[in-house]
Amino acid sequence: MAEEFLFSEPFLWEGKYYLVQVYRASHATGRCVHMAQTALGPGDIVISDGRSPEEVLQKQHTVLPVAILSRALL
Repeated sequence: MAEEFLFSEPFLWEGKYYLVQVYRASHATGRCVHMAQTALGPGDIVISDGRSPEEVLQKQHTVLPVAILSRALL
């Protein structure tokens, strides 16, 4: 499986920016999947996958606030 970086964009949550990076992975079968990842800290990465860059960004924007708040509770 080969990964290709597509783009990154900032995500603003409560005055702090998080970088969302979007990738495309091509399988040997020709199937393609997209992934978005955001590092919240060392070894703490939130990943979403889907069929298109728009889909993974929407998923990432939905899950990031919950992930950020859950880390704050720790």
